[in-house]
Amino acid sequence: MILTTGKVHNELVKKRTDLGITTVALVRLEQIAPFDVDGMRSILSRYPQASEIIWCQEEPRNMGAWFYVQEYLNDLLRIGQKLHYVGRPPAASPATGSGKVHEREQDQLLGEAFAVLR
Repeated sequence: MILTTGKVHNELVKKRTDLGITTVALVRLEQIAPFDVDGMRSILSRYPQASEIIWCQEEPRNMGAWFYVQEYLNDLLRIGQKLHYVGRPPAASPATGSGKVHEREQDQLLGEAFAVLR
């Protein structure tokens, strides 16, 4: 299962189709604050076979929602489930400043999200 917010979700849907993957659920959170603990518990319960939960964001690790959702998600995991972060490393700026570098990083990020699950 891959959890996201924002437009990276649409890019993951396309990447999943391009890779021919049919066994990975993609869940986009429309609201992260206040965090809907009961709603997330319900979503996670629909996928009892999911042993790996990925949080994927295009923002650097020190930006975006990761640090906010991480604690909630860890508290909701069942025994044996693991939570992983996939996104850009910490950075002082949210963007690289180069469109070509951004595209390359984005493609790598999308691939990594599915690679963790293989």
